Amino acid sequence: LPYIERSFIYLPFEHSENLEDQNKAVNYMEQLYEDAKNDPSSNENVCNFVKQFVQASKQHREIIKQFGRFPHRNVILKRPPLESEEIYLRDGGERFGQ
Repeated sequence: LPYIERSFIYLPFEHSENLEDQNKAVNYMEQLYEDAKNDPSSNENVCNFVKQFVQASKQHREIIKQFGRFPHRNVILKRPPLESEEIYLRDGGERFGQ
């Protein structure tokens, strides 16, 4: 599959609130990047594009490591926020467009 299609297959792992899934997402995205770097038909633009997926997966994982869930989902899921989550969001924590 092309790189963009492979990345879409991995996105459910990146959007999971399970740390094991997050680790899989990072591993999958890192492998995708390595494949792009080693592909003779690939170019710098493709590699840079895929590298953004690696960075995003690591960013998602760090939030799960810190909170065990995505704080920006609390309102829509009607779950009470922790004080640390409120501070994180108030101070400009990542909401991923939500």
